[in-house]
Amino acid sequence: MASSIEIAAIAAGYYTSIEPIHILPGARKGEEVLFNVNVKNLHTEPTYLKVTGHCDGVDIDFFPDYIVADPGVTYFLNSSFTMPNKDCTLEVWSWYWEVPGGWIQDDYKYIDVHFGTITRMELEYDGARAAIPASNIPQGKSGLVHIWCRNDMETTQRMGLAWLISDPDDEIIEMWGEWEAWPYTGPGDEHEFIIGPYTLDKVGAYGMGVGLNMNHDDPQMVDGYSGILCTVAAVVPEPEFSGFVISEYAKQ
Repeated sequence: MASSIEIAAIAAGYYTSIEPIHILPGARKGEEVLFNVNVKNLHTEPTYLKVTGHCDGVDIDFFPDYIVADPGVTYFLNSSFTMPNKDCTLEVWSWYWEVPGGWIQDDYKYIDVHFGTITRMELEYDGARAAIPASNIPQGKSGLVHIWCRNDMETTQRMGLAWLISDPDDEIIEMWGEWEAWPYTGPGDEHEFIIGPYTLDKVGAYGMGVGLNMNHDDPQMVDGYSGILCTVAAVVPEPEFSGFVISEYAKQ
């Protein structure tokens, strides 16, 4: 489940429009944060465009330095920055070239960068627990999924979880999500989400995709998992005469 949701700021510029800013989830403070920007040429003619960025006092470069943008076309640009040891805002500007004025600043967007971590995932079945991905779960058990998420921000946050559960035939059992209720999660604290129960009645691998979201009004996915929930093993039937015993015998 590696995706993200943008937070936009103001309307499009005169000749350019910065569209979604996507922060790729999974990075931690002090690590490189990957992100991408879509910028559209609103002009009716080809135009020289470039994008610049800024985060926590550090300028961010994009490659290439500029592009020759066809009219009406949207271009996808990648860059990265090092996440400081605190919350931050990523700012992005678009520019177009004008003769004789040179580079003219045009559109502007920003995104508040949120960070959180899925710290632990467990499958509970009939009182037993196993770390996810779990294996050799007996067929027919009822399973609850427990997921613990940590707020890595310096401020209290309301965290949300989105999930998709599928069976061994790739049929969707459930696709849903929820936000935690008040009181919300403080800095460095964890919140436990419990989803299910699901009847594990098919033999094979059940799939799970989950995404940890923050910033309720404009959700941003900050961590995720996509893979196996558990593998279910067939229950071996007891022998037909499993309860048969010889109480006595007569010797000839």
